[in-house]
Amino acid sequence: MSKVILTILLFLTTVCFAQNDTIYLFENFIELNGNNYNIIENEVKNGKWIEYSIDDNTFIYSLGSGKNAHFHYTIYTEYRPLKNGEYSGIELITYENPVDTINGEIIYSGNGIRIVNKIPSDKYYITGKGNYKNNKKEGKWNYLYKNGKINKDIFYKNGLPKKGYIIFRPEGTKMIEIKKVSNGDWEVIKYDESEKIISREIKNIDEFKMIY
Repeated sequence: MSKVILTILLFLTTVCFAQNDTIYLFENFIELNGNNYNIIENEVKNGKWIEYSIDDNTFIYSLGSGKNAHFHYTIYTEYRPLKNGEYSGIELITYENPVDTINGEIIYSGNGIRIVNKIPSDKYYITGKGNYKNNKKEGKWNYLYKNGKINKDIFYKNGLPKKGYIIFRPEGTKMIEIKKVSNGDWEVIKYDESEKIISREIKNIDEFKMIY
């Protein structure tokens, strides 16, 4: 009896973790582990924010046959909030090839999408965590690689870096270092894979916007 109870508890624990690690997509926010993130009100971002990438290149074949006809569609998954009239898992045809005929049989084919508003934990990874205030990043943000290692940590004030920071490679070596020289000027130092300096430049903050 105790073994049966233990098995049930383990099963329920696994299910709960799977549900908690799922990202639920809604029109103006997302839900993760019972908490709301990425809240947008009146097109303004505020509060806790999560940046993530979806890692899902899988697709399915939707096959069917009728009287003297065959159907063959490639269906890709699209993760997004549901629109009116949609449900999670609904399949929509996005492209149809010209109708073909083989041995008197009509062939219909094309591509489609399967709309899903829940992203399982094995289909995404977190790339950034922090806060927004009136549409601008504020306070400490942590950026991560797919392998979970640190990409960079940046402290923001009014959407701009407050002080210098370091960008690391996925394996952990230092790649770029940003040092604040004055309110307008910053030193950008680049390193090779052995962390030897290969260049140093003084730049305006707008010139390296892509890396903050």
